Amino acid sequence: MPLRAVAAHLRLGPMPWLLALAVTALGMSLLLPAGHRLVELCGRLSLAQLADPAARALLLPAPGLLAGGWVLMVLAMMPPLVSAPLAHLWQTTAHAGRWAVVAPFASGYLAVWSLAGLVLVPLALLLASGPAALPLLLGAALVWSASPTGQAARNRCHRMRWLPAGRVRAARAALYYGLAHGGACLGACWPWMLVPLAVQGGHGAAMVLVAVFLLVERAMPAAPALWRVPPGIVALYGLAPSRSRHLTGLRRF
Repeated sequence: MPLRAVAAHLRLGPMPWLLALAVTALGMSLLLPAGHRLVELCGRLSLAQLADPAARALLLPAPGLLAGGWVLMVLAMMPPLVSAPLAHLWQTTAHAGRWAVVAPFASGYLAVWSLAGLVLVPLALLLASGPAALPLLLGAALVWSASPTGQAARNRCHRMRWLPAGRVRAARAALYYGLAHGGACLGACWPWMLVPLAVQGGHGAAMVLVAVFLLVERAMPAAPALWRVPPGIVALYGLAPSRSRHLTGLRRF
Protein backbone atom coordinates (compact mmCIF):
# COMPACT_ATOMS: atom_id res chain seq x y z
CA MET A 1 0.00 0.00 0.00
CA PRO A 2 2.68 2.64 0.85
CA LEU A 3 4.57 1.92 -2.37
CA ARG A 4 1.44 2.28 -4.50
CA ALA A 5 0.38 5.47 -2.70
CA VAL A 6 3.77 7.15 -3.13
CA ALA A 7 4.07 6.02 -6.77
CA ALA A 8 0.59 7.40 -7.54
CA HIS A 9 1.53 10.72 -5.95
CA LEU A 10 4.71 10.96 -8.02
CA ARG A 11 2.80 10.30 -11.24
CA LEU A 12 0.52 13.30 -10.78
CA GLY A 13 0.69 15.66 -13.75
CA PRO A 14 2.20 18.80 -12.17
CA MET A 15 4.86 16.92 -10.18
CA PRO A 16 7.80 17.49 -12.62
CA TRP A 17 7.13 21.24 -12.66
CA LEU A 18 6.75 21.37 -8.87
CA LEU A 19 9.99 19.46 -8.39
CA ALA A 20 11.75 21.85 -10.77
CA LEU A 21 10.44 24.81 -8.76
CA ALA A 22 11.61 23.20 -5.52
CA VAL A 23 15.09 22.49 -6.90
CA THR A 24 15.39 26.05 -8.22
CA ALA A 25 14.35 27.56 -4.89
CA LEU A 26 16.73 25.25 -3.03
CA GLY A 27 19.61 26.37 -5.23
CA MET A 28 18.73 30.03 -4.76
CA SER A 29 18.51 29.63 -0.98
CA LEU A 30 21.96 28.02 -0.88
CA LEU A 31 23.39 30.86 -3.00
CA LEU A 32 22.33 33.60 -0.60
CA PRO A 33 25.28 35.67 0.66
CA ALA A 34 27.04 34.45 3.79
CA GLY A 35 25.49 35.95 6.89
CA HIS A 36 22.09 36.31 5.22
CA ARG A 37 21.04 32.67 5.19
CA LEU A 38 18.28 31.98 7.66
CA VAL A 39 20.02 28.91 9.08
CA GLU A 40 23.10 30.98 9.97
CA LEU A 41 21.02 33.37 12.04
CA CYS A 42 19.22 30.78 14.16
CA GLY A 43 20.08 30.85 17.83
CA ARG A 44 21.88 34.19 17.67
CA LEU A 45 19.27 36.14 19.63
CA SER A 46 17.83 35.78 23.10
CA LEU A 47 14.19 36.56 23.77
CA ALA A 48 15.18 39.97 25.17
CA GLN A 49 17.28 40.78 22.11
CA LEU A 50 14.51 39.64 19.77
CA ALA A 51 12.12 42.07 21.50
CA ASP A 52 14.65 44.94 21.31
CA PRO A 53 14.52 46.83 17.97
CA ALA A 54 18.09 48.06 18.37
CA ALA A 55 19.43 44.55 18.96
CA ARG A 56 17.47 43.20 16.02
CA ALA A 57 18.83 45.91 13.74
CA LEU A 58 22.38 45.17 14.87
CA LEU A 59 22.31 41.36 14.71
CA LEU A 60 19.88 40.61 11.89
CA PRO A 61 19.77 41.55 8.21
CA ALA A 62 16.96 43.62 6.76
CA PRO A 63 13.47 42.18 7.30
CA GLY A 64 13.09 41.78 3.55
CA LEU A 65 16.10 39.44 3.42
CA LEU A 66 14.71 37.38 6.30
CA ALA A 67 11.33 37.17 4.57
CA GLY A 68 12.99 36.27 1.27
CA GLY A 69 15.00 33.50 2.93
CA TRP A 70 11.86 32.07 4.51
CA VAL A 71 9.88 32.17 1.24
CA LEU A 72 12.74 30.44 -0.58
CA MET A 73 12.76 27.73 2.09
CA VAL A 74 9.00 27.24 1.69
CA LEU A 75 9.33 27.07 -2.10
CA ALA A 76 12.17 24.55 -1.76
CA MET A 77 10.15 22.18 0.43
CA MET A 78 6.41 22.62 -0.09
CA PRO A 79 5.61 22.59 -3.86
CA PRO A 80 5.49 18.78 -4.25
CA LEU A 81 2.92 18.65 -1.44
CA VAL A 82 0.35 20.55 -3.52
CA SER A 83 0.55 18.24 -6.52
CA ALA A 84 -2.79 16.57 -5.72
CA PRO A 85 -4.95 19.73 -5.41
CA LEU A 86 -3.24 21.32 -8.43
CA ALA A 87 -3.86 18.18 -10.51
CA HIS A 88 -7.48 18.24 -9.35
CA LEU A 89 -7.92 21.89 -10.36
CA TRP A 90 -6.18 21.34 -13.71
CA GLN A 91 -8.31 18.33 -14.59
CA THR A 92 -11.65 19.76 -13.50
CA THR A 93 -11.31 23.22 -15.09
CA ALA A 94 -11.84 24.09 -18.74
CA HIS A 95 -8.62 24.57 -20.70
CA ALA A 96 -9.07 28.31 -21.14
CA GLY A 97 -9.58 28.94 -17.42
CA ARG A 98 -6.94 26.70 -15.85
CA TRP A 99 -4.36 29.34 -15.04
CA ALA A 100 -7.12 31.64 -13.79
CA VAL A 101 -7.74 29.18 -10.92
CA VAL A 102 -4.23 27.80 -10.44
CA ALA A 103 -2.72 31.25 -9.84
CA PRO A 104 -5.19 32.27 -7.06
CA PHE A 105 -4.83 28.86 -5.42
CA ALA A 106 -1.03 29.14 -5.40
CA SER A 107 -1.23 32.74 -4.14
CA GLY A 108 -3.48 31.77 -1.24
CA TYR A 109 -1.32 28.79 -0.32
CA LEU A 110 1.89 30.83 -0.38
CA ALA A 111 0.25 33.67 1.56
CA VAL A 112 -0.52 31.31 4.46
CA TRP A 113 3.06 30.05 4.64
CA SER A 114 4.46 33.57 4.27
CA LEU A 115 2.37 34.82 7.21
CA ALA A 116 3.37 31.75 9.21
CA GLY A 117 6.96 32.92 8.88
CA LEU A 118 6.10 35.85 11.17
CA VAL A 119 5.86 33.27 13.97
CA LEU A 120 8.09 30.42 12.81
CA VAL A 121 11.13 32.53 11.89
CA PRO A 122 11.39 34.19 15.34
CA LEU A 123 10.77 30.77 16.90
CA ALA A 124 13.65 29.32 14.87
CA LEU A 125 15.89 32.25 15.77
CA LEU A 126 15.33 31.40 19.43
CA LEU A 127 15.30 27.60 19.41
CA ALA A 128 17.33 26.25 16.49
CA SER A 129 20.77 26.46 18.05
CA GLY A 130 23.03 24.29 20.18
CA PRO A 131 23.68 20.54 20.20
CA ALA A 132 20.30 19.74 21.75
CA ALA A 133 18.25 21.72 19.24
CA LEU A 134 18.14 19.13 16.45
CA PRO A 135 17.07 16.11 18.54
CA LEU A 136 14.53 18.20 20.44
CA LEU A 137 12.97 19.72 17.32
CA LEU A 138 13.02 16.40 15.47
CA GLY A 139 11.38 14.68 18.43
CA ALA A 140 8.73 17.39 18.65
CA ALA A 141 8.00 17.07 14.92
CA LEU A 142 7.64 13.28 15.18
CA VAL A 143 5.30 13.61 18.17
CA TRP A 144 3.23 16.14 16.20
CA SER A 145 3.02 13.78 13.22
CA ALA A 146 1.92 11.00 15.55
CA SER A 147 -0.74 13.11 17.27
CA PRO A 148 -4.47 13.24 16.48
CA THR A 149 -4.10 16.96 15.70
CA GLY A 150 -1.42 16.25 13.10
CA GLN A 151 -3.52 13.49 11.52
CA ALA A 152 -6.60 15.72 11.44
CA ALA A 153 -4.58 18.37 9.58
CA ARG A 154 -3.32 15.79 7.08
CA ASN A 155 -6.88 14.62 6.54
CA ARG A 156 -7.88 18.18 5.63
CA CYS A 157 -5.03 18.24 3.11
CA HIS A 158 -6.77 15.40 1.24
CA ARG A 159 -10.00 17.34 0.75
CA MET A 160 -10.67 18.39 -2.84
CA ARG A 161 -13.02 21.23 -3.74
CA TRP A 162 -15.12 21.67 -6.83
CA LEU A 163 -15.13 25.24 -8.11
CA PRO A 164 -18.29 27.07 -9.22
CA ALA A 165 -18.97 28.10 -12.78
CA GLY A 166 -17.90 31.53 -13.97
CA ARG A 167 -14.33 32.78 -14.20
CA VAL A 168 -14.56 35.34 -11.39
CA ARG A 169 -16.42 33.05 -9.01
CA ALA A 170 -14.05 30.17 -9.78
CA ALA A 171 -10.98 32.36 -9.20
CA ARG A 172 -12.35 33.57 -5.87
CA ALA A 173 -13.19 30.02 -4.80
CA ALA A 174 -9.71 28.88 -5.86
CA LEU A 175 -8.16 31.59 -3.67
CA TYR A 176 -10.22 30.42 -0.69
CA TYR A 177 -9.23 26.85 -1.53
CA GLY A 178 -5.55 27.82 -1.53
CA LEU A 179 -5.94 29.56 1.83
CA ALA A 180 -7.74 26.56 3.32
CA HIS A 181 -5.27 24.06 1.91
CA GLY A 182 -2.36 26.21 3.06
CA GLY A 183 -3.83 26.31 6.56
CA ALA A 184 -4.21 22.53 6.61
CA CYS A 185 -0.69 22.03 5.27
CA LEU A 186 0.67 24.45 7.87
CA GLY A 187 -1.13 22.54 10.59
CA ALA A 188 0.41 19.29 9.40
CA CYS A 189 3.95 20.46 8.67
CA TRP A 190 4.89 23.47 10.77
CA PRO A 191 7.17 21.66 13.29
CA TRP A 192 9.08 20.03 10.44
CA MET A 193 10.01 23.42 9.00
CA LEU A 194 12.07 24.13 12.11
CA VAL A 195 14.13 20.93 11.84
CA PRO A 196 16.40 21.94 8.89
CA LEU A 197 17.12 25.26 10.60
CA ALA A 198 18.81 23.37 13.43
CA VAL A 199 21.28 21.80 10.97
CA GLN A 200 24.13 24.25 10.47
CA GLY A 201 26.23 21.97 8.26
CA GLY A 202 24.28 20.25 5.50
CA HIS A 203 21.26 22.53 5.72
CA GLY A 204 20.35 21.89 2.09
CA ALA A 205 20.47 18.12 2.56
CA ALA A 206 18.31 18.45 5.69
CA MET A 207 15.72 20.42 3.71
CA VAL A 208 15.62 17.71 1.04
CA LEU A 209 15.29 14.89 3.58
CA VAL A 210 12.48 16.63 5.46
CA ALA A 211 10.71 17.47 2.19
CA VAL A 212 10.90 13.83 1.06
CA PHE A 213 9.56 12.65 4.42
CA LEU A 214 6.65 15.10 4.22
CA LEU A 215 5.88 14.08 0.63
CA VAL A 216 5.81 10.40 1.58
CA GLU A 217 3.64 11.24 4.59
CA ARG A 218 1.24 13.26 2.43
CA ALA A 219 0.90 10.37 -0.02
CA MET A 220 -0.57 8.18 2.71
CA PRO A 221 -4.38 8.07 2.74
CA ALA A 222 -6.57 9.83 5.28
CA ALA A 223 -7.09 7.99 8.56
CA PRO A 224 -8.92 8.46 11.87
CA ALA A 225 -7.44 11.23 14.00
CA LEU A 226 -5.82 9.01 16.63
CA TRP A 227 -2.39 8.59 18.15
CA ARG A 228 -0.34 6.44 15.76
CA VAL A 229 3.15 5.81 14.49
CA PRO A 230 3.90 8.79 12.20
CA PRO A 231 2.58 7.84 8.74
CA GLY A 232 5.85 8.90 7.13
CA ILE A 233 7.68 6.25 9.14
CA VAL A 234 5.02 3.67 8.30
CA ALA A 235 5.33 4.54 4.60
CA LEU A 236 9.12 4.44 4.58
CA TYR A 237 9.00 1.15 6.47
CA GLY A 238 6.66 -0.17 3.79
CA LEU A 239 9.12 0.95 1.10
CA ALA A 240 12.06 -0.76 2.79
CA PRO A 241 13.23 -4.22 1.66
CA SER A 242 11.59 -7.09 3.51
CA ARG A 243 14.87 -8.04 5.25
CA SER A 244 15.21 -4.47 6.59
CA ARG A 245 11.60 -4.52 7.78
CA HIS A 246 12.27 -7.74 9.66
CA LEU A 247 15.31 -6.26 11.36
CA THR A 248 13.48 -3.14 12.52
CA GLY A 249 11.00 -5.15 14.57
CA LEU A 250 8.16 -2.87 13.51
CA ARG A 251 4.77 -4.11 12.46
CA ARG A 252 2.43 -2.71 9.86
CA PHE A 253 -0.85 -1.18 10.94
